[in-house]
Amino acid sequence: MRTRRPQRLPKVCMVIVGLCLVLIAFQAPAGSRGRLSPRETPAVKPNLVKRVEPSRHLELARQFALLPLGFEANLGQADSRTQYSARGPGYSLNLTEDEAVVTLQRMDQKKRGRFEIRKYYLASPRFHRAQKSETVRIGFVGASPHPQLEHLDELPGKSNYFIGNDPRAWRRGVPSYAKVKYTEMYPGIDLVFYGNQQQLEFDFIVAPGADPHAIALRIGTKGHISITKEGDLRVRTGAGSLDLRRPDIYQVVDGERQRIEGGFVLLSQNQVGLRLAEYDRARPLIVDPVLSYSTYLGGNGTDWSTGVAVDPLGNTYIVG
Repeated sequence: MRTRRPQRLPKVCMVIVGLCLVLIAFQAPAGSRGRLSPRETPAVKPNLVKRVEPSRHLELARQFALLPLGFEANLGQADSRTQYSARGPGYSLNLTEDEAVVTLQRMDQKKRGRFEIRKYYLASPRFHRAQKSETVRIGFVGASPHPQLEHLDELPGKSNYFIGNDPRAWRRGVPSYAKVKYTEMYPGIDLVFYGNQQQLEFDFIVAPGADPHAIALRIGTKGHISITKEGDLRVRTGAGSLDLRRPDIYQVVDGERQRIEGGFVLLSQNQVGLRLAEYDRARPLIVDPVLSYSTYLGGNGTDWSTGVAVDPLGNTYIVG
C-alpha cells in the first residue's frame, strides 16, 4: 500500500503566511503583549531631571563612599537571628547577638571579561553562577551570650520590601541607623558598630578598671588568617581578601587623643587577641579596629552605571 507524502506549501505561500503573522502581531492590542505602545508611553518632562556630566561621576562616587553605613533594623525582612543588617556593592553585613557576619561576592576572573562585553548577561543565571561568594564570621570569644543591643542616630529615609505575592509578608518603612551598640559585651566593655560605604569600624569602649585583654575575636572562615608586617589582620578567602586593620588604641586626655601602642596577636588558628602597652587605667580606653573592603569592592566587576541624573530637589538617581 502506497502512502502519499503531504505536499509542501510553495515558498511564496510560506512568505505570505509569515507576513500575515507579522501584521497580526503589530495590530494586536498593546495590553495583550504586556508592553506600552509608543502612544501609551508616559511622557517624561525634560526639565524634571538633568543628566550629570561625566566629569561629575567621580565626585558623586566619592560622596557616596562617605555616606554613613546604614544598619537596618530587622522587622521580619531578614533571618530571625539577624538584629541589624547593612548592604553595599559586593558585600552584606548581618549583626546577630554574638557575631558579625560579612558575606563577600566577587566575579570569577576567568569569566569576567565576557560579562563586561555583553552586559545584558547581568540578568541571566549564568552571570550569577559566575560570581563567587564567601562568608566571614567575626565572633567574640568569652563575651556575654545575651548583650543588650540598641541603635543610635536614625538616618533619613526608609526601606521597603515587597517580596512575594502575599502583602502580609511585605515590610514598609524599615528604618536604618548610623550606629549599633552592644552594652556590656564584656564586663565593663561596650561595643559600637559604625562606618561608611568603604569601611566598617567597631569600637571597644573600655571603662576604667575593665580588662581589655578579655577581648578576643573568633574568625570563622575557610580561608587563611595571618597578620601582616603592618599589623593588619588579613583573611584570605575564595572571594578575595578582607583586611582588619591594626587597631587604633587611644585615650582622650585634655580633649586630645593619646595613642597607646598595641595591636593584634594570634592566639590560635582562628582566634585573635590584643596586646597593649601600659596605659592609664583610671581613664576610658578605646580600641578601634577597621574592617576595610575598599580595595576589594573596587574590583568586584558586578556594577555598571548606565545613567546618572539629578532632580530639582538635589536627589541623585543612579541606574545600572
